Amino acid sequence: MAALRDNEDPRRLEPGLRGPHPRRRRPRPARRRRHGPAHYALYIEARRRDDSRDGFTLLRLGPYTQTRHAKQDYDRITAALDGRETTLVPGHRVSARFAPFDVSDHHLFADPYDADAVALLAATIEGATA
Repeated sequence: MAALRDNEDPRRLEPGLRGPHPRRRRPRPARRRRHGPAHYALYIEARRRDDSRDGFTLLRLGPYTQTRHAKQDYDRITAALDGRETTLVPGHRVSARFAPFDVSDHHLFADPYDADAVALLAATIEGATA
C-alpha cells in the first residue's frame, strides 16, 4: 500500500475504489406482490324502517372492475329510488350500498355488464312485492 497523506482516507488507495467515500449500493426493496385488480360491488338492501338491522338484500351487482363503473350504477340506482325508498317494499326502506366484492359469494351476484342495473332493480322489486 502506498503511504497516506494527512487527512486522507485509507480506502481511497485500495484498488477498485474511487474517491474518498465510495458509494455503497443499497439493496433493492423486495418487489410487492401484485394481486389482481380490485373488484367492487353494489348491494341493494331493504331494511326495516325503525333502523334496526332486520332486513334482506334485494340485489347484488358485481364484480365491477373499476370504481367509476360502480359509482355510475350507484348514482343511477339512487336516482331511480329517489322518493320511493319507503314505498317499494312495504315496511322497509330500500337503499344501495357500495362495498368490496366478495369473491367467495360470486354465484349470488348479477353481472352488471350483462344487463342494465336499473332494469335489474325494477325486476327484482317487482318479484319481491308480488
